[in-house]
Parts: sequence; structure tokens; C-alpha cells
Amino acid sequence: MTNHLRSIKETAAALGISRSKLFLEIKAGKIAVRKIGSRTLISDSEIARYLGTLPEIRRGRAA
Repeated sequence: MTNHLRSIKETAAALGISRSKLFLEIKAGKIAVRKIGSRTLISDSEIARYLGTLPEIRRGRAA
């Protein structure tokens, strides 16, 4: 599997969050980025790692 690099816009869309929320997560150190010139890029493996840190919520059936 290749480790594709995604733009901020692509990453936000993939995670289902706003660009503003993504920048907050980056600033908080929760998501690592790569800089190439002026471009900020995030690898697929970093997206997967970040998703793995989020709590899993299981909802039971209502009685």
C-alpha cells in the first residue's frame, strides 16, 4: 500500500470534519503534518493512526 499524501481539504473531507477543526487537531499535536514548500500535507497512515486514537462508541438497542 502506498502512503498517499492528502491536502488539508482532502483530509478534512476524509475525516468528515471542517478545515477549522482539522487545524485545531494539528495545533494540539493530535495529527502530524508534512510541509512541502507552502503546502501542508497529511499521510494516509497518519489519518489511520489518528482515527485509531478516537474512542469507539457502541450504542445498544433500546429496550
